[in-house]
Amino acid sequence: MKLTISTLKRVINNFDSPYIWDYLEKYEHNDLGSGVYCWKFYIEDSYKLTIIDKDKNNRADEIIIERIR
Repeated sequence: MKLTISTLKRVINNFDSPYIWDYLEKYEHNDLGSGVYCWKFYIEDSYKLTIIDKDKNNRADEIIIERIR
């Protein structure tokens, strides 16, 4: 299942919560981490969401939303 803009808007207020990892895990993503969690989501061919942390039990250390087109 792919992450959509409307879903991203719905969950964006929860990015400060450690539960964001569990919620986003069900969406298609690339796990780029090696010793850290680094997940990249491509959203409707227009945006890329990257979330990074050392421990999925904490809120994400870094959240980046980029426009790619």
